[in-house]
Amino acid sequence: MGKPFIVHVSADYPDANGPNRTPVIQRLVKLVASSFDQQVYSLTRLSPPLASWPRPSPQVRFEVEGEGHCRLTYAAPPRGLHHRRLLDALGEALAEHIGRGRRPDLIIGHKLTVEGVAVARAAGLLGVPYALSIQGNTDAKILAARPDLRGLSRGYFTMRRRSFPLPPGRWTGSRICSERGWALPNCCLA
Repeated sequence: MGKPFIVHVSADYPDANGPNRTPVIQRLVKLVASSFDQQVYSLTRLSPPLASWPRPSPQVRFEVEGEGHCRLTYAAPPRGLHHRRLLDALGEALAEHIGRGRRPDLIIGHKLTVEGVAVARAAGLLGVPYALSIQGNTDAKILAARPDLRGLSRGYFTMRRRSFPLPPGRWTGSRICSERGWALPNCCLA
């Protein structure tokens, strides 16, 4: 039996579309490489033509950048227009793409309010567990601007949904949860 297989989905992973992105997720992948087989999907959002903003169609493109790394571009207007609908569609495309290969033991979305929406959808379709990183500043800003995502994000924290949050720092999880009255699981408070 081989090593457990993790799929990472992150808009903060250096690729040809964004070579100067923060290397934090890339470092994490390298750090656990001896313990896990891994596949990274690095995301880039592209704005569709202005005329399509009222009802943009989901558009997702996958491009292999190397072993274990696939660059994924998806079309979505700026400012969170159609945010949930297009990220759910992205999750469906991810599930289809992931489903063609080895079944993951875990899918990790490296931002609660963006990658998390797509990963929760993909994991649900594939029937695999998922984890979501909480990125303090970005997630706090999006949750403040998008009250419609609060209930959805709260639901990600329940174990019956086969998910768990991974705040990179204690302050991050505490800030996001305390501002919203959510209970952060004890495993994240240590």
